[in-house]
Amino acid sequence: MENNERFHTLLTNGVTVEYTKEGRTKGINVNLLDVENPENNNFWVVNQLVVKENNNEKRFDVVIYINGLPLVFIELKSATSEKATLRRAYNQIQNYKKAVPSIFYYNAICVISDGIDTGSSSVSAPFSRYLSWKAPNPSYSLKGVPVRFKPSVLNSSNKSIYPVLKERAESMRSNPTKAEAFLWEKLRANKLGEKFRQQHIIDQYIVDFASLKEGLIIEVDGEIHNHQKEADQIRTEVLESLGYKVLRFTNEEVIQDSEKVINKIKNEMIAKTRPFRDGAMGLAATELQILTEYMLNKKTLVELIRYCTVFEKEEKKDEKTGIISQVNIKKVGAYHQYYAVQKQLSKPYEQQIVKKETVKLA
Repeated sequence: MENNERFHTLLTNGVTVEYTKEGRTKGINVNLLDVENPENNNFWVVNQLVVKENNNEKRFDVVIYINGLPLVFIELKSATSEKATLRRAYNQIQNYKKAVPSIFYYNAICVISDGIDTGSSSVSAPFSRYLSWKAPNPSYSLKGVPVRFKPSVLNSSNKSIYPVLKERAESMRSNPTKAEAFLWEKLRANKLGEKFRQQHIIDQYIVDFASLKEGLIIEVDGEIHNHQKEADQIRTEVLESLGYKVLRFTNEEVIQDSEKVINKIKNEMIAKTRPFRDGAMGLAATELQILTEYMLNKKTLVELIRYCTVFEKEEKKDEKTGIISQVNIKKVGAYHQYYAVQKQLSKPYEQQIVKKETVKLA
């Protein structure tokens, strides 16, 4: 991290360049980023960049160069692959750091995505710090096309109770009912042409199956649901208020008439009329689209690098030896921190409470 911090100092403060004029050597500070006028910077997006170092060769999915500097790395996994997860994308970044470390001296931001779910953070961040980016307000558009659902839909879990829900969801995946296991075999591995997730957390609920791209939830109800119809109705209304379509089937329907169940799911996927979709193209706005539109635009990106990045010391315990040491870590602001700073800076100068130094990151 020492090399990365050293470069970041040059990136934010500029580089002193010496020149000789009339027999005298003078120094002038040259900025590597033009934050005041983002359009003056030179942006290049490079696909499948091959990097070689110490007999190792790695291929990066996407690298964003700003003024010739490789500042943003994006690791993408296929949305159609059942094995494609954010964790796998994160692990790939860690493998690259070990194999070709020198290119990470210049890295400002890392992005990981499975094609739908997406997170961003710093080169030193643990997986838990990779967070999705959101639009600046609930009413927004993608490429000029209005999107008629809340921007938090695909960032679907309720963060305050996520750890508890996650543990329960893992247990439910390991111990499905007979009907759930039967239907999962019909849905898994993109057998219907889209990726479905099993026991997926959405807001405060764990739904049986969900296709985030289709905005479709499938629930399989056992006998207990005969006695909780009011609760199920409330659950459905909450999920549909988030933009999802909810299909419910009984255990008997799944086991005894699976063809009818699958056909109903297929027909719903073909319909493409629910408000979760972006109307004009029939596609759901994924976290990757939102991040591309709102974080990777030129203005936000250079401001995030310049004003919302800090280096701090943290204590780290070696699990084998028990020795505690201090390590240097890098933190990049999340969407809410960036927007909070922008809100302050938009006020008249005398009302601003933002200090001149970089924003404090949690």
